[in-house]
Amino acid sequence: MLRTDAFRSFVFIALSAGVLYVYSLGKMRLPAFIGVLGVLVLADMWPVDKRYFGADNWVSQKDNDAYFAMQPYEKQILQDKSYYRVMNLTTNTFNESRTSYYLNSIGGYHAAKLRRYQDIIDAHLTKGNMNVANMLNAKYFIVEGDNGSPEVMVNPDAMGNAWFVDEVRCVDTPREESDALKAQVEELTAEIEKVRNGARSELEKVMAERDAALDELKALEGQDDSGDAQARIEELTAQINDLTARLNKANAELKKYKK
Repeated sequence: MLRTDAFRSFVFIALSAGVLYVYSLGKMRLPAFIGVLGVLVLADMWPVDKRYFGADNWVSQKDNDAYFAMQPYEKQILQDKSYYRVMNLTTNTFNESRTSYYLNSIGGYHAAKLRRYQDIIDAHLTKGNMNVANMLNAKYFIVEGDNGSPEVMVNPDAMGNAWFVDEVRCVDTPREESDALKAQVEELTAEIEKVRNGARSELEKVMAERDAALDELKALEGQDDSGDAQARIEELTAQINDLTARLNKANAELKKYKK
């Protein structure tokens, strides 16, 4: 093709030079000169342009409407009239634009990448840093369901349009800023693990105390109905009720941080 294009270029250069020479001799009027030169330019560019924008680049109205038809998961999300963003995990999240047709997406595509945002994508979003997704107000995640069709997952921790911060940390470079976001996740994970272990220990302790109280209560119920025994039964019953409440609290705390 390179040799063919070189030969075509030589032919059109020669023809253009011939037309220019005829015009310089005064044997061709200006309108005719412009017209002939325009025809040569059109004949030169037309086949080259078709290589990059040919019949395959045209889409029928029917195909266009089918591609952009609103999907059930989009209808579901659009029932929420607040402001939020979505993250579509069923596609190439950061190299597609279909999601943004109806929804505010934290993904998308543009040939000219915003460097800082691309850094966020590479260092955090593609690695599942939910703190960053929450910061970007990703309230809905579009995931592949059991039947292979897209489904919607709600993220209750999306932070909204704006939020207050508890602490301001100063760093020297964008790299340190990005690393600080990772460190924040590690600190939060360690804190959650600490709370989870504490809740688990409390749960085991309360269960052991309640079992011991239940065993003693059963033993007392088979004895005589003396005043001391009855008083102890009432005391154990109150203790068991208190332990049951603590058990429910510890179990709820453990479920809150369940993996």
